[in-house]
Amino acid sequence: MGSGTTGVAALQTGRGFVVIELDPAHFDNACERINEAHRQGALFDHADTAQKQRRLAI
Repeated sequence: MGSGTTGVAALQTGRGFVVIELDPAHFDNACERINEAHRQGALFDHADTAQKQRRLAI
């Protein structure tokens, strides 16, 4: 999981992600970074479109 960069990029582009982290400190830091990115919202228009399409598919 590292610093959460992959998770943040996935959120910003409307994609899902799965991560694994062994170190609890790294996990907590990465989760906070990903949560902050989630609170910030989509940075790209296509991320909003992908999320709407995913909701319609459910």
